[in-house]
Amino acid sequence: MNPQGAVTYAIPSGSNMQQTAGVLRGLPGVINAGPVIVRHVLVTPNDPLFSNVNQWDMFAIGMPAAWGISEGITTVRIAVIDTGYDTFNTDLNGKVDGSIVYDKGDGTPHVGASIEDVSGHGTDISGIAAADTNNSTDVAGTGWNVHLLEARVFPNTNNSGAATQDIAAGINWAVANGAQVINLSLGGGTPDNTYEEPAVAAAIAAGVVVVAASGNDGRNTVDYPAADPGVIAVGASAYCDSVQNTPGSGFEYVASYSNYGSQLSVVAPGGDPDSTQTGCTTQACIDFLQWIENLDSTKGPFTETVGLFAGTSQASPHVAGAVALMFSIDPSLTPAQALSIIKASADPIGDPHQGSGRLDVFNALSQTP
Repeated sequence: MNPQGAVTYAIPSGSNMQQTAGVLRGLPGVINAGPVIVRHVLVTPNDPLFSNVNQWDMFAIGMPAAWGISEGITTVRIAVIDTGYDTFNTDLNGKVDGSIVYDKGDGTPHVGASIEDVSGHGTDISGIAAADTNNSTDVAGTGWNVHLLEARVFPNTNNSGAATQDIAAGINWAVANGAQVINLSLGGGTPDNTYEEPAVAAAIAAGVVVVAASGNDGRNTVDYPAADPGVIAVGASAYCDSVQNTPGSGFEYVASYSNYGSQLSVVAPGGDPDSTQTGCTTQACIDFLQWIENLDSTKGPFTETVGLFAGTSQASPHVAGAVALMFSIDPSLTPAQALSIIKASADPIGDPHQGSGRLDVFNALSQTP
């Protein structure tokens, strides 16, 4: 018995704490009973754009509390298979442990080709997943301390898409180079059973968690490779604020463009700018709560270090970063466990297209063995 007159008991793993406490309260001589609640510190990094307006997405998924459990470790790697990354961006250039280019369409490496991101997409995805955090620069990334691998699979010389044979090669390279998580913010409606799906299956069999965007067509079906077996398929949540740039003035919902359906695992912040926002040309009219603000490429069309984006592409790396933090707690985590925890720990937001709910990283880390 402690000085407050209470005794602490262990209960069997998996027991319902509240139900057990209720039984104990009914016993003779028991004045009160209840579960012991574990509190965590709230962590606020010093990145100047980290706020509940500019980076509302990080607050929506519980990052200040989640980082109180784990800020990640540098030996955990997320592979971003995308448009490359901006090697001049100070929030990324110290986080990338290796890079490669597969953009010829035949699954062979493009020796001598630049990893530089002339789109901005890959840099943004990398920043959401694991921007250098607490470095007094620009933004925070979900994975905080975790590192990155970069594979550019989109050609820089034209607007053509990435060939699935190159994507498969990027996946295989990521597995061979020690990735624990692979993010695929890309996709299409046609499956590739010859190259892409076998590479995804091999990665999962090797213990690597594959996270992919559900697609931006607003359809009741999930794009591939998100629809491949064992992949964490991520749709986009958004925030509707009744007062511009005012958190708490509105509600969360699933963006109308976000693909959904039975194969969708969860949703995560992806933004949903309205017509006013997409036509906005001045700083004063920007409603940051309708966008995802994170890194952009200085080699991209806007030559900026930070930009505004929206889509399931932006939703997916939030989950990839969360899974990397889970690996930082439990290196033996399996892809099946990660998928199960991400789904079981998600928060319902009352939208029929939410899958298991909206990502909650604090809950996910709390449920990680």
